[in-house]
Amino acid sequence: MRLTPGMQGRFARDSRFGSVARVDPQHVLSWREGKLVFDNITLAEAVPLLNPYLSQPLRLADRRVGAMRIGGVYDVTDLDRVAASLPRVLPVTLAPKDGGLLVSAR
Repeated sequence: MRLTPGMQGRFARDSRFGSVARVDPQHVLSWREGKLVFDNITLAEAVPLLNPYLSQPLRLADRRVGAMRIGGVYDVTDLDRVAASLPRVLPVTLAPKDGGLLVSAR
């Protein structure tokens, strides 16, 4: 498959080609500028992107919490504060568990 500027390819876990989509290159490459951009994605999609930057990784209590959506532009140097603020922007609670923070529905 040949990709042109503004396109992104995805592979499945079994290394087979999955899909092609149009993307905004500035959005996709924002991590190079120390930013994470979430455009209405689920917490299940966001948590693996957040965890490498957090002092305490987030763990989702269940699929219901994972299905909640989040958006915004976040500075990677301030993501602990972003994680701590989740209960103010979503109907969730945070509780310490196994060296991380368990995100549960309120």
